[in-house]
Amino acid sequence: MDRSPVDQLRRRIASALGVAIPQLRVAAPTSPDFEAAAAALRKADGRPFVVDGDARTAELVAQRELELELELEDFEDELPPEVREQLAAHWAGIARAEHASVASFARFTSQLMSVGAPPQLVVESLAAADDEVRHAEAALELAEAFAGRGLEFGPLDVDAAVAEACDLEQLTLACVSEGCIGETLSTLELATIAARCSDLGLAELLQSIADDEARHAALAWMFVRWALQRDPTLNQAVTARFEALARAHVGAGAVHSAEPYPEILVEHGCLPADERERVIHEGVLELVLPCARALLDESAVGNERGC
Repeated sequence: MDRSPVDQLRRRIASALGVAIPQLRVAAPTSPDFEAAAAALRKADGRPFVVDGDARTAELVAQRELELELELEDFEDELPPEVREQLAAHWAGIARAEHASVASFARFTSQLMSVGAPPQLVVESLAAADDEVRHAEAALELAEAFAGRGLEFGPLDVDAAVAEACDLEQLTLACVSEGCIGETLSTLELATIAARCSDLGLAELLQSIADDEARHAALAWMFVRWALQRDPTLNQAVTARFEALARAHVGAGAVHSAEPYPEILVEHGCLPADERERVIHEGVLELVLPCARALLDESAVGNERGC
């Protein structure tokens, strides 16, 4: 029997953590303290490259020559111009985010080493950076196909990216936000759209990227688990970060899609805004928060045994 993307990803994270994660829907608290998390919640496109609180990406530079290896279906030329423009912008944004993720994982690898993380986590982080290179190239090629012109990545600003000393609590909380939340939701979105995409080649590409991103999300959860074992006093801060996610989700409100061609967008790997909101809503309450509860409960039990 086929499982939903939520079920598949839940099983993946449960396997990585070695804990049972029940199929339940966690009710989010209703505190109005949303801050900036609500905005970040809708911008989950993998692991961001954050410096001084700002997510950095490289600009895309247009090229004169266009040589594409990717072959889209014949009806691509018949897409309405506004749809092609929206799809080009969508895939350009993903390409920039995946490109920045290469730098994010490169930095994360060095941070893992600086806090003495297990070698397997370092290996997984190095592999994730390689994955993101392929993802960025694939997304860029899609952006080029829909835009009808060649594109390439400009320089990425890395100033001050590794200037500060690495603190375990700071690194753990960043991993909660960027990995356990951001990458998990990004993976769910990719798997959802892959299951609905009518272009088989594009669907296979999206599912391949989703499978890679699932490993990246599992890496984040494994690191947070290790950090909690390393320093049990982090439990309260990690709990607060997940609770902030839940509060932000409640405060974000519904999004009503204004796209005139929602089905065409879905066929070409782009969820309309209202459907993306539904996927995120499902992912927060049925995936991220149950996984967080299982992780934190396990950490609390481990702390009690260690006393």
